[in-house]
Amino acid sequence: MESKTDYNGHLFMKRTQSILLILFLVFLTSCASHNPENLPLYAMSVREMFPGDMKTQALALAAADGDIERMDRLVARGADVNARGTYGVTLPTWVIQHPNISGFKHLMELGADPNIHWDNGKALLHWIAFKTDDIGIEYLKMALDIGGGDPNVERPSNGKRPIQNILWQRKYRNDGFALLYNAGADLDYKDKYDVSLVHHTIRAEAYDLVYFMLIQGVDYSESQKGIITTVKNQSERRGLVNANHPQYMWFWRCVNFFEKQGMSFDFLPADKRPAVLDTAPPPIASKLHKR
Repeated sequence: MESKTDYNGHLFMKRTQSILLILFLVFLTSCASHNPENLPLYAMSVREMFPGDMKTQALALAAADGDIERMDRLVARGADVNARGTYGVTLPTWVIQHPNISGFKHLMELGADPNIHWDNGKALLHWIAFKTDDIGIEYLKMALDIGGGDPNVERPSNGKRPIQNILWQRKYRNDGFALLYNAGADLDYKDKYDVSLVHHTIRAEAYDLVYFMLIQGVDYSESQKGIITTVKNQSERRGLVNANHPQYMWFWRCVNFFEKQGMSFDFLPADKRPAVLDTAPPPIASKLHKR
């Protein structure tokens, strides 16, 4: 029979083991939280984004401060404007996370390349397009005009291009679209899932841009079933058929265009159609260079 002393000793050991296990798990969690590979870009310090690379850290901070003279001194001493850090991100990524127009511009002037792919296949140009509403349109313009950004740079895994990120912006969507188009962005392509850009634009509810693409003659033939499904879902959930929706007229103009090409949208409420369709050109047209 187990004595009281043996029982207490056994209980003490069990409790000690439990405490040690908890402390070990806390230690592992603490280590994980300080591992840059587990952090999103916005949560990283400069040391976490560019671990062990003091020159790159210093140049990134100088660029985010807009300190042009210090940037030039650091580059003269060997700092690399295309140095890579955690996730394979390049140095200008720090300035996109900590915006400074003059610092970013000078990085582009010094030869920073916005087309370099990160470990996940994105390029800086994808990230700039994604962040445009937050940081302003100037960064996209500088990356294209000064940095030589390729508006058609693809993420290898899915074929995604910067223009697809621009479609989901609100404040700068048309300005960003115009910059990419004027820089040579192709509108007539499909990603690795055979989804056309015009279908992606429909998903983003940017029907003014959809209409522009349609009258440019983009090929949407392989996306017709998907387009009909997307339009059906949007008409039921997003209020696009209603006159108070900002994309109302463009939605119905696109539907009318598709119907003339033989597509059927008989699920749309007939009483919501505008009596007369507008004939004005899409607003984006005034921002674009002729091709």
